[in-house]
Amino acid sequence: MTFYHAFLPRVIGISLCVLSTLHDVSFARESGIAEERSSSTASTSFEDAKPGRFEQLNTEVGKWTSQAGVAIVDAKHASTGQQCLHLTGDETSVVTLHLDDAVDTSGVLSFRAERWTSRPPFSFRIEQNSGDGWQEIYEGDASVRVGRAFLSQVTVPLNDDKIERLRITCKSPPNAGILIDDILIGPAERQQIASVEVVPCSLPALVGAETCPLAKLKIMATGVVDPISLTEIRARLEGIEQIQTLQVADGAPVSTAEHVKPAIKALQVSQELKAGENIVWLRCQLKPDANIDLRVGAAIEQVTFSNGQTIELEAPVSSQRMGIALRQRGDDGAHTYRIPGLATTNRGTLIAVYDIRRRRGSDLPGDIDVGMSRSVDGGRTWEPMKAIMDMGDNPDWKYDGIGDPAVLVDRSTNSIWVAGLWSHGDRGWHGSGPGLTPEETGQLILVRSDDEGVTWSEPINITDQVKHPDWSLLLQGPGKGITMQDGTIVFAAQYQDHPRQQRLPRSTIIYSKDHGSTWQTGTGAFDDTTEAQVIETEPGVLMLNCRYNRASSRVVMTTRDMGKTWQQHPSSEISLIEPGACMASLIGADQEAGSDLGGWVLFSNPDSLHGRNHMTIKASSDGGRTWPKQHRLLLDEDNGAGYSCMSMIDDHTVGILYEGSQAHLTFQRIPLIEILDGSHNSDLEHVDASEPTAASSTNLELPQVFGSHMVLQAEAPLPVWGKALANSNVTVTLGDDALTTTAGDDGQWQVRFASQKASHVPTTLAVQSGDEQVSFQDVLIGEVWVCAGQSNMEWRLDQSNSGQSELDMLAGQANDSLRLLDLTDGPRGLPQNYLPADLSRLAPNTFIDGQWAVASVNAARKFSAVAWYFGRYLQRQLKVPVGLICPAVGGSPAESWIPLEAMERDVELNNLVAGNWLHSEVLGEFCPLRGKQNLLAAIQSGARVPGDQLGPNHPFKPGFLWSAGIEPLIPYAIRGAIWYQGESNAETPERVRQHEKLFPVLIREWRQHWNQGDFPFLFVQLPAIDRPDWPLFRDGQRRSLDRINNIGMAVTIDTGHPTDVHPKLKKPVGERLARLALGTTYLSNIHETYSGPLFERAERRGNTMIVSFKQSGKDLTSSDGDALRYFEVCGQDGIFHPAVATPCSYATISVSSPKVTRPIHVRYAWLPYLDPPVNLVNSEGLPASPFSTQDN
Repeated sequence: MTFYHAFLPRVIGISLCVLSTLHDVSFARESGIAEERSSSTASTSFEDAKPGRFEQLNTEVGKWTSQAGVAIVDAKHASTGQQCLHLTGDETSVVTLHLDDAVDTSGVLSFRAERWTSRPPFSFRIEQNSGDGWQEIYEGDASVRVGRAFLSQVTVPLNDDKIERLRITCKSPPNAGILIDDILIGPAERQQIASVEVVPCSLPALVGAETCPLAKLKIMATGVVDPISLTEIRARLEGIEQIQTLQVADGAPVSTAEHVKPAIKALQVSQELKAGENIVWLRCQLKPDANIDLRVGAAIEQVTFSNGQTIELEAPVSSQRMGIALRQRGDDGAHTYRIPGLATTNRGTLIAVYDIRRRRGSDLPGDIDVGMSRSVDGGRTWEPMKAIMDMGDNPDWKYDGIGDPAVLVDRSTNSIWVAGLWSHGDRGWHGSGPGLTPEETGQLILVRSDDEGVTWSEPINITDQVKHPDWSLLLQGPGKGITMQDGTIVFAAQYQDHPRQQRLPRSTIIYSKDHGSTWQTGTGAFDDTTEAQVIETEPGVLMLNCRYNRASSRVVMTTRDMGKTWQQHPSSEISLIEPGACMASLIGADQEAGSDLGGWVLFSNPDSLHGRNHMTIKASSDGGRTWPKQHRLLLDEDNGAGYSCMSMIDDHTVGILYEGSQAHLTFQRIPLIEILDGSHNSDLEHVDASEPTAASSTNLELPQVFGSHMVLQAEAPLPVWGKALANSNVTVTLGDDALTTTAGDDGQWQVRFASQKASHVPTTLAVQSGDEQVSFQDVLIGEVWVCAGQSNMEWRLDQSNSGQSELDMLAGQANDSLRLLDLTDGPRGLPQNYLPADLSRLAPNTFIDGQWAVASVNAARKFSAVAWYFGRYLQRQLKVPVGLICPAVGGSPAESWIPLEAMERDVELNNLVAGNWLHSEVLGEFCPLRGKQNLLAAIQSGARVPGDQLGPNHPFKPGFLWSAGIEPLIPYAIRGAIWYQGESNAETPERVRQHEKLFPVLIREWRQHWNQGDFPFLFVQLPAIDRPDWPLFRDGQRRSLDRINNIGMAVTIDTGHPTDVHPKLKKPVGERLARLALGTTYLSNIHETYSGPLFERAERRGNTMIVSFKQSGKDLTSSDGDALRYFEVCGQDGIFHPAVATPCSYATISVSSPKVTRPIHVRYAWLPYLDPPVNLVNSEGLPASPFSTQDN
């Protein structure tokens, strides 16, 4: 159903919106601003007042008295400071200001103001009293703006030094009112012109409208003494032969009969300016026979003022598309016309349908009929309106209204069908109920024409065919329906549940497979959706684009079985915005025209989140997945009721009927090419992020992982690869060794050097192909590790607890044997909108960027702290060069680091890669939510965001960081990987269990693709934090040690923070990973105990559990000398109780509780956050891992 939106009055003349006084602001043309302000002013911002309601209030300007309604000092809103004056709504509120004797009232009163709501009623008045009664000096009903930023700067001339009191009166809806702040009473300024600017605008010029906008002029003025008037505008006109009269502001219309092209017209005007912003319109009236396929416009070249000032302007022609005011208020005696539908018959006749709201503008129930207008020349002219659905005027019922029409052309028979909702009495959206009779519920009525809309059938009631008796209501679209390729005719529809289901609405379809003889209904597509539009995207597949009552976005659903089941489209709730909730139009251009036009889908609605303005047509070439900025056409930027309906008139022209700002129903003919080619759009600054931003000037290229100062892996084959001219010879030299190969047809090439011993002696890697050469200097041979994961791996060294001391040591001399490749500068998942520069990086070939660097202060400062401490410890122990590659991304989940194909093949994981990832319920809440925060603004603005069938690219998208962060490194030779990740997968128990399946797949895929065997994969067990599912996650990590070959776990349960997911203590984390590497990968004798104690087994002996540990070292002990903490046991009932734990050998501990006589299970440190910290350590002081013997 529709909801009433009053038409805003069209601006005919000058609109005054008083804004802030201007100082250092740049404009199209500026004149000097005289500074005459005196310091003898009185002011208040209510900062010293007690918050809350008051009867009397003393301020710097005088005493305020609340005389009616409610006046408060508001401590939640302010223009400056913390407080303001608030006159609340629901009744007339009046305050009187008794001015202090010292206040000089010979000048002006100024203040900032904010209107709370645009809902009527609203009045705002100021009066003065000089001892002889009250006199109104300001009326702000229309000029005070709605907003949250005190947008209105009000300046009121006083000009009377005898004023004793000021009275402010406000009337508004409940819980609304007006906010007032920064009151100042001071001397008046002489008026000056601050700037003059031609403001670009997009508004239709309509045949049949009294006046039409041509150009918009903004004049900024300061001061109020000796006001200046605008006296003349000189303009160059476009389309003068289409124009009958011209008008500036509220001046008299001037005929253009004597003008021929090109026309320059001097127009006289007398418009007094006010301080602040003055909007002046140049308007016209079109000739009745104007050609609406053309444009009219004006370039304002000169303005003259009463003070003798003349300002030249350099502005392009403000060119407006033409159209027809098909229906206006008062036409045929009707109050309002709304709810457009538009269709083109097989013979090219245009049929427009709409509500004739005869007595008032509101929805059903009411005195409403369905009107029809007909055009046989493509919409250039229209026949007189006919009422084709009129259910009479039954005296026993208040109204018998019928409305919300939808129109459909059966392409097989050329019959025209119009559907409407009949409200017999109060049986509209709110008054309808279960049942089938007119007395119980709204009726779905059809009429049919078989002669191009010349005559129409009697009403056909199909309610009993299509409505379920339990539903409260069923009705059509409104808008239009379609004919499917198999001949089925379909209307979009909507129904309401039974009142006991809160009358929840859902969009659906009604359809007929026998050309209207019988009708059927689909099921509900999506909760709380209404006013849908339907198209056929491929044979038998319908798309339903729905108004969504819960968000400012469109819900898009598809069905392959005529509405029996529905699937969410990838664009749903993402790609298309709307202002709150509003009807829109959707058409398939090919299906409408019956021609192959390229598969374009067209959509129209108000492209705004803040009101029904900016009526725009958008085009999609990929079935509605994306709506690029260059395929958008703005028709009407101002406010209207916002509904629209499109129809292809022919292969080249789109017809659109919409509720715009210049008429109740505006019709325009739009060339399809204007929507598709983007030439109309002056705001085309976008980046095609699916491609490199510029073509490379060279053929010879190597991946990002190669560079000067790099480390190549010792004692392993060394692949070198890249791209060259197809089929060209490529020679690669490493020191004294040289290899030659030939690039393939695709330009790809690869060589593999034999393994080399570690060396601190720098060497050179060079690649030659034809005349092109790439050379990398200062290359060392040593140990290379990939350091990946999320934010705790990415966390910078200079943000860690001991980072500064590390940097201080480096300040004296860089560590030449430690080399860093930081690849962490790509877009991150912070809670903010992505900018164009971020979007350009969201492709696998552009995401990572970085250069190898020697470990200097500048390089180390921003590098991963965990990786730094790992590499530095390793390098000191091994005494060979170490290279660290860090592609970590904060917030990234495990699934983003795994190849998409691997998850698709896995029956337990393929649900992670089904459908648009931003809609996925199995990916938890955090990742899709953050993805939307980053991407929605860009998607909805039409920016190009690379993606695929899984949705737009993002670091949190399943598979993306594999293709963008890991795959580009392969097959660079490495020793192994360290990994610190899991926070984003420890969100819920379901996500934890999911991670237990993901983790082995991740390791397996990395190893298989690198083709280096089961290389070491060392990871960090998550530390302590007060998050409920982390104990389960940590135990899953521990259990993976027994399931995956050649992995290691650094225990960090003794670190962490109760609320901060980024503990700053990174040194022990990195060094524990290094100990793991030294003990397991490098088999260091002094690192035989390389981990904290790890649970091995538990045996019950009487009432005691004997727990055995691996990696106990020489003994198990308490780190602080206190009794061992956080052991628990449980019996058959599964209830755990605190237990006494005592070491009984170097590798075992006895655990018992007096409350459990026959223990079954034992666990340790099974809390999210532990305070005081755990204290079970081995002889190396490394903490024991949490564990539980119970399967959780």
